[in-house]
Amino acid sequence: MWRRWARILVPLGAAMLLTVLALNVGRLVLAPTRDASIDAVRIRNAMVAELGDPDQTNWSPSEIPANYHWEALPPPPYFTKIANQVIPPDAQQESALTKAIRIARHLRETAHHGNPIQANTRETYEKIIHGQGGYCSDFTQAFNALALAAGLQVREWGFTWEDMANGHAFNEIWDPALGKWVFIDSFISFYVVNSATGVPMGALEFRASLLDDPGAGQAEIVPIVANHFGFKTHQKALGWYRRGVPRMFLLLGNEVFSYDTDPLISLTESLPRSVEMVIAIMLGKHPRFLFVPPASHPEVKDQLGELQGQLVLVLIKLAAIAVLGIGLVVFVWRSLRARRPLARSS
Repeated sequence: MWRRWARILVPLGAAMLLTVLALNVGRLVLAPTRDASIDAVRIRNAMVAELGDPDQTNWSPSEIPANYHWEALPPPPYFTKIANQVIPPDAQQESALTKAIRIARHLRETAHHGNPIQANTRETYEKIIHGQGGYCSDFTQAFNALALAAGLQVREWGFTWEDMANGHAFNEIWDPALGKWVFIDSFISFYVVNSATGVPMGALEFRASLLDDPGAGQAEIVPIVANHFGFKTHQKALGWYRRGVPRMFLLLGNEVFSYDTDPLISLTESLPRSVEMVIAIMLGKHPRFLFVPPASHPEVKDQLGELQGQLVLVLIKLAAIAVLGIGLVVFVWRSLRARRPLARSS
């Protein structure tokens, strides 16, 4: 008798567990609530996050590291034409920073705050300049494209809040005259200079100033489009940045054109953006995040470890779903085969 009950209860229990696990993992894909959405972003971040050292970002475009995916495709004519309009022939002799400011001003002047765009680069750019919304990562995506089309060397940074999910994105451009990377935020619309010397700061120099590192200069905000500056005061902007910069990361790639033209990525455009990103990560098309926490914030390493732990847990759940699913299929198949002889004999 107990064997008979076991044959019923065991697969029933397995089916219930499979359902619970599937729903638990499925919420990360569908993200029906704010908490589920945050968890989904955390898992996606964990899939591309790696811990590094600030010195690993101290390279020039003439010595690009092997783990950084620099755009190899030529800019599409569409973006080249726009870049030539934004930076006309008589402005070609301007500094790299001045050209970057032109691009940032072009993006911000007609833009309006709204929902994230999360689309291919051309659609993202067009929606931004037509005032149809856009978040910071949409602006960095469009900025990357226009900067590359203008012949500038560009890379993208980001930081997360304490939840290791949401945060902010911004850029750096290489200025040969200064011999260094220079920070620029086209979304909030500003760059920063050392208040004592007037020299533009790079992203890590800006962070050192915000965190009062020994020897760091004082950062002074220079708005690009003053009436579109993202905060009521400069101090509020600095305080907002100060909260996130301990968890800064460099995106290890600027391949906006290669990403858009990849045939496999193109097939996923109709899917939800979260699904597209996971597929891109699995295909190795999404840039990795090199977190470079400062020595003054060792807790960031623990936060990254916790993030990786959550990813491992999800992978274990996925493995359990696969095993239970295969087990249930085999059970049903065997049950059906066992009944066939009985049906024939009757």
